[in-house]
Amino acid sequence: MAVRHAQRRLIHIANIFCNLFHQCCVNYAKVDTIFRIPNGTVVTTLNTIFLSGFALYPTGPMRIVKPDGNSQFSIVMKTLFRILYFTGLNVIAVAAVAHDGHLHSESFNEGSSLRIWRNTAGKPIEEGSLLVVHDHSIVLENRGGDIFSIERSNLAKTDHAIVAKRLEKTQQINTQPISKFGVTAGVDVSLQLSPTLGLMKNSFGAFASKLKTHSDGRYFFVESNGIPDHRMMVGITAWQQQVPIPQPYTGDNAWQIPLHPLKASHPMSAKKNFFRGAIALAANGIPIFNPIKNDGRTDTFTAGELDQWGGHCGRADDYHYHIAPTHLQSIVGKVNPIAFALDGYPIYGFNEPDGSSVSGIDPFNGHTDKNGGYHYHATRTYPYINGGFYGEVSEAGGQVHPQPRAGGVRPASRPLRGARITDFNGSLKDGYRLKYSLNGQGHSINYKVLDNGSVRFHFVDANRQLTEETYEPRHRGDGGERGGRERRSPRGRRQRN
Repeated sequence: MAVRHAQRRLIHIANIFCNLFHQCCVNYAKVDTIFRIPNGTVVTTLNTIFLSGFALYPTGPMRIVKPDGNSQFSIVMKTLFRILYFTGLNVIAVAAVAHDGHLHSESFNEGSSLRIWRNTAGKPIEEGSLLVVHDHSIVLENRGGDIFSIERSNLAKTDHAIVAKRLEKTQQINTQPISKFGVTAGVDVSLQLSPTLGLMKNSFGAFASKLKTHSDGRYFFVESNGIPDHRMMVGITAWQQQVPIPQPYTGDNAWQIPLHPLKASHPMSAKKNFFRGAIALAANGIPIFNPIKNDGRTDTFTAGELDQWGGHCGRADDYHYHIAPTHLQSIVGKVNPIAFALDGYPIYGFNEPDGSSVSGIDPFNGHTDKNGGYHYHATRTYPYINGGFYGEVSEAGGQVHPQPRAGGVRPASRPLRGARITDFNGSLKDGYRLKYSLNGQGHSINYKVLDNGSVRFHFVDANRQLTEETYEPRHRGDGGERGGRERRSPRGRRQRN
């Protein structure tokens, strides 16, 4: 018994080493044998390894079987082959190549769980889970761990369909582009090469002095304070008395864009959805909201709510755009996107990257290029930007989820009817001044962000009467047109001169 217990421990240890290695080598071999690991990620590795006439068919806890399916081997031999297999793959992985992998839906694992396989007459053959598909047979594992094979010609139609689906998914994996395997110490290394990663680095890299970016293989993260380099607010004729203040779009509250966008099975339009929060992120780190405001009707551009650059401030004093920031094209370059939708697809300006005219765009303001890649475009008429999402996104509470939350310091204000913003200047270091006219008279707001994060406001009316208000940072709230109380009576310190 003691010997048998020790043998089992050897097998357990060997399995741990092998499975850990497979976890590290996800997507680094070009083949057609499929692994199933607990988190549901589909990985692939070489299925052409034969040791002393034995073929390795790993799945879940790995097993070794003869090509004919006989599983009667000694425990010691199984352990030895597992260790040799692990060692061999370590050597191979140094120069391995990979396809661009991705997570698969649960439908991919159909047949991988225990099920009763039937013959052409509909009678049960055996209960087991599908391990490997060969040209003329399949390899199954039963509840007791025994491995056996069934001729595919003997399978019922429903079982044939499961096998065909498995082969189709395998073919999709193996026809993806090949990419070199590499590891660099101290930097992020994506396990999957993204079709848009280079574009993101080019576009956001044009604002490297203002932004921080990194990626983790699944997402591209952008950290920003939400304040662009250009002037803001000038030209707005429908104003809610909000002004731009820095936002905490950093750390866990950074913007995240999928590196591997996927076409949605049911694309969602922005005409009826996503009236809250951002739908895209400009190359300068400024969020882009739905052109239609949160009432579901008003076009912010035609209503006069936007400045000369297509932006304004939301109820958390968060600056954002509502139309395509085409003024960024001269900075990022004609061949690079000016923004990225939150589904991961790039947004270009009024022309194609090669300078040609845009044609054949769909209701989402996008189309597929000659290489099969999808992207959106800016337009001078509605929807101006991506008119929804061609790709997959998650929606919660009327907005894309997850996304950063703005950090306002004061309650939302009422619209100031008849006001027109005439000037805006200043800097984060020295403070800002916004000037506006109301009924032909000039007014101004001077404000500065203090070292402790508080914001001090000086409101100067047409009679040069000054009102001072200071607001301390409050809990992160929703930004943009997401709600919040109107500022009926200012809080903080108030002083009139």
